[in-house]
Parts: sequence; structure tokens; C-alpha cells
Amino acid sequence: MTEGERLVRRDLVAFGLSLGVAGAMAFGFVLVWGAPRLGVMWDAGAAAGTIGLLLLLAVFALSARPARWPRCGGKFFLVLHRWLGTGAAVAVGLHVVAMFAAVPFAVMLRYVEPGAPWYMLAGVGSALGALGAVLTALPAWRRRVFGDARRFRHAHMVLGSAVLLLAAWHAMGTGFHLETRVRLILCAAAVAAGLALSARRAWGPAVAPGPGPGRRVHAVSGARLIAGGVFVLAVAGGAVFAGLPHHGGG
Repeated sequence: MTEGERLVRRDLVAFGLSLGVAGAMAFGFVLVWGAPRLGVMWDAGAAAGTIGLLLLLAVFALSARPARWPRCGGKFFLVLHRWLGTGAAVAVGLHVVAMFAAVPFAVMLRYVEPGAPWYMLAGVGSALGALGAVLTALPAWRRRVFGDARRFRHAHMVLGSAVLLLAAWHAMGTGFHLETRVRLILCAAAVAAGLALSARRAWGPAVAPGPGPGRRVHAVSGARLIAGGVFVLAVAGGAVFAGLPHHGGG
């Protein structure tokens, strides 16, 4: 193994651990500290929604373009973006299914039909937007709808930004897990930072390759392993949260 390959592997390990620790801390802060507990299915839905929002933030913070760290080629960031984005869409879908299972259908329907509170309609818009972002990113649809890569990249970012903003509005508006001023401010700051980082990476100057031969490798398998590990840990955390002893609110 060359020195460059060793550096990349070290970067990948540190990057994966950093992402996992940051996600676990955010998950615990939002859900575990003072979260209302309203039943296993409800809690599972709340956990899935929180995971979806956190994965969306990760997608924006990391973007799909190369960065200075970890020292990997563009393919690494593209694959990581694709996998984390798919994980976010799956989490959003699980959130919707779990909430409809936890609440009587007729009652839940009143919260997603026209005339429902705006923050609930924001959740509907975010879920539909996430589905649209995933479908239009598929190669066949991407070529048919957008034609060239530049047009797709800009449209995809605009759609993704709308999904993130609507998801944050939904999470803050429901008041279940972001009920305090501190949590609301932190959520708004995280969303703003994610959007700013993504915009800077999308329209800013390209990152120059790192020094030394072989230090910027693709590491596609590393991207898949990190994204898969993050999603497995997220599912495990959601299952543990949903299985904790329940109480009615507070």
C-alpha cells in the first residue's frame, strides 16, 4: 500500500467516525432529551422523520462535489451524496407510513388535505419533493427531463433546497421535538449553514487536488460503506428510541 493510499484510508476512517458521532449527538439532542413519547409506532415515525432531516442536512453539508477533506476523488462525494440522499428519502417514506399507522386514517387525513395547518402541508410538500428529487436523478429520467448535466445540477439543487426548507418548517411547526427557542434557533442555523455550504460548493471554485501522488483516489467502496453504516446506525437508534419506556408527553 502506498503512502497516499494509507492517508486516504486514514481520512475515510476519521470522516466516517466524525459523521457518525455528529449524527448520534444531533439525534439524541432532538429526540431523547425531553421528547414526548406517544407510543411505539408514533415514536418510530418521529425517529424516521428526524433521521430524514439529519440526512438531508448531511447531503447539503457534504454536497456532491470534491472537498479538501477527505482526500478522495469526485466519485467518492458523488456516491456518498447519492446514497445519503436515497437514505433520506427512505426515512421520509418510513416517517409518513409510521404516522399514518399510528393515527386513525380519517384523523391523519385532516392534517394533510387542503386547509390543514401550513406546517403540515410543508411536510407533504417536502415528502413529494424528496420523491421527485430521487426519481429525476435516475439516469433515464435525468436525461429526458433536463437534457444536460449543468441544467440538472441547478434544478436538482433548487428542488433539494425546497425539500430541506419545507422539512425544517414541518419539524419546527409541529412543536413536538423542536419546541424550545434554543432548538428552533439551532435547527434554523443548521439549515442555513447546510444551504450556504452547498451553494459555495456548487458555484464556488473547484477544489484543487491535494499534494502527493495518489492521495486523491475515488474510494467508492468507502463512500458506500460510510453511507451504509450511517443509515444502519440511524435505524438502530430509531428502533432503540421507539422501544424505550413510554409516557405521555413532556
